[in-house]
Amino acid sequence: MKRRVWLVADTVRTDRKDIFCFLDGDQHHVGTIISGSRKYLERFESEISLIRRSPEMKGLLQSLVDEGRSNSICIDRILQLAHDARAILDEIDAPFEEG
Repeated sequence: MKRRVWLVADTVRTDRKDIFCFLDGDQHHVGTIISGSRKYLERFESEISLIRRSPEMKGLLQSLVDEGRSNSICIDRILQLAHDARAILDEIDAPFEEG
């Protein structure tokens, strides 16, 4: 399994998640997210999945912007970035599995 920058962990309460950063040299507790409603926990889990992948999405977008600005992006690189983006989107849509 690929190492993630952020790990989302269950807490003793079903409406709360802890987020931890595991970036080399900067490991820390990012925070605790609390659902706005116990009635919509499935939606909460879905939104947590999106939050969990935000560091990778930011990196992908930064690469696209940097390479686009420098005019160094080629079709093969665009295809690779699209492949990476599809993998992130597929993981966001997958059921929650961490914690």
